[in-house]
Amino acid sequence: MEGRLLLWFDQQRSENKCVSGIALKSKALEIHSEIHNKTLRRVTTTGRDLDFNFNQIIAEILNKAAEVFHCPCRFTFAAKRSKRVKIDTNGAELIRISAIFTGSTDGEKLPLFLLVPRTKELENYQPPNNVRIIYKTRGIFNEYTICDFLACTMNDQHNITLYFDSARCHITDKVRSKMDELGVEYIFIPPHMTN
Repeated sequence: MEGRLLLWFDQQRSENKCVSGIALKSKALEIHSEIHNKTLRRVTTTGRDLDFNFNQIIAEILNKAAEVFHCPCRFTFAAKRSKRVKIDTNGAELIRISAIFTGSTDGEKLPLFLLVPRTKELENYQPPNNVRIIYKTRGIFNEYTICDFLACTMNDQHNITLYFDSARCHITDKVRSKMDELGVEYIFIPPHMTN
């Protein structure tokens, strides 16, 4: 397993790709599941069973995301005594895209809401039907972006009770007013109680 991991590592670095700790661990999990056919299971008495190969699925998603987005972190593993560690990047590795995931109690996944830090929309890009995108100069949620989320995601929903954590941007008068306008009932989860 270590031999295969080292070969993969050397190949990534020979292509000037960033190898973060997460990437290294996810590749190790992928190789481990191929070799040993074992899975890590959470001890629980409730909830859905995980797929038998969930480690491999997670590793594949992380590896595919790293290839597609090519957003390295600020550190990479490299050979000892390396003076300079060159990484080929697109220059946008520190840009953050924020997201809100919303689901209903009957299992329906509502559209994914993405906040992209840009002043102009992406040209010639049409998002999938289950994705809503807004563009703002900063990719930070505040009461205005929460109101945008409510307008985009909750506008065509009926008889909703929305559970929000108690983040400051969720509990403002502006957000409450927007929920009242849309006919959304809301319950705020007390601080430190979301788990």
